[in-house]
Amino acid sequence: MGRRMTVGIAAAIGLFVLACGSTPTPAANAPTAAPARIGTVGERVEQNGVALTVVKTDQRAELDQFQKAKAGNVFLVVEVLIENSGATKAPYNPLYFTVKDGDGFEYNAALVAGDNSLKSGELAQGEKARGVVAFEVKENAKGLVLSYKPLVFGADEAIRVALN
Repeated sequence: MGRRMTVGIAAAIGLFVLACGSTPTPAANAPTAAPARIGTVGERVEQNGVALTVVKTDQRAELDQFQKAKAGNVFLVVEVLIENSGATKAPYNPLYFTVKDGDGFEYNAALVAGDNSLKSGELAQGEKARGVVAFEVKENAKGLVLSYKPLVFGADEAIRVALN
């Protein structure tokens, strides 16, 4: 009986090791996550309790007397409206925005975008914030897409809006 017990234990351990060491392979027809929809200027795009509307865009050689674009660049000025459509507070900040061009170059928001700069703070349910965010981009940049990724629980993907 001792030998049977030893063989049984060894077999159980062997099966356990095989089960733990195997990795499942995905099914050939397994569904994949749909890519996030890209909005357009003037359209309200909502995701994870936050809505973003790009009100308008503009290009300028300078933001003010102290901020002038480098040679070959312009400032892309984007007026945005952010709304909290969720049940919890939603932080907002101009630094949550980036712009990427069709060549893959990514641009961060300028720290100051003039008099109507978007501020930072928190929005309670139903509250809105409006302001401008500026990016220094190549003058001939094409295929610009604005991304907004707030620090909201569950917000794994950015809200994206095509700008041109």
